[in-house]
Amino acid sequence: MLDPVALAQQLVRTDTRAGAERPAADLLAPLLREAGFTVTVREHRPGRANLVARTGTGTPLTLTGHLDTVPADASGWSFDPLCGDLHEGRLRGRGSSDMKSGLAAIVAAATEHAARRPGADLQVVLTFGEETGCEGAAGLDDLAPSPVLLVAEPTANRIVLGHKGAHPAPGC
Repeated sequence: MLDPVALAQQLVRTDTRAGAERPAADLLAPLLREAGFTVTVREHRPGRANLVARTGTGTPLTLTGHLDTVPADASGWSFDPLCGDLHEGRLRGRGSSDMKSGLAAIVAAATEHAARRPGADLQVVLTFGEETGCEGAAGLDDLAPSPVLLVAEPTANRIVLGHKGAHPAPGC
């Protein structure tokens, strides 16, 4: 079983400020492949990639999140924004809450579910550019329709059943 905290640490240490999400997709793709998912990493522009992973042949449950973070100027931080260390029981670094921990939770849950229920209908969709207008989501064109979409985005640290989203940002 994947350790989601260790995976979140690796993700925080991976610089994915808008425009460089491909390294995170490349980190996560083999984990999903090893769990039995068919994985596609599609680079829409240099360094900007979406990852779509699928198992099963029926209507899937979809888990989704974004690979990018907002920029981090290290001069404004009291520690390295890409440290990914645990400090007083908390993960710290750029994207630790939005949304590298969510990505780690998605991938850990998906791989565990696939191990327990091989062939289960599950789709993992990880996009680039959420912080800069959702251009990664706008570039998705071959997803399986899904009646359930779980977004691991922090929303005031509470579970919500729906979200109004952003308007008029195309693709969000």
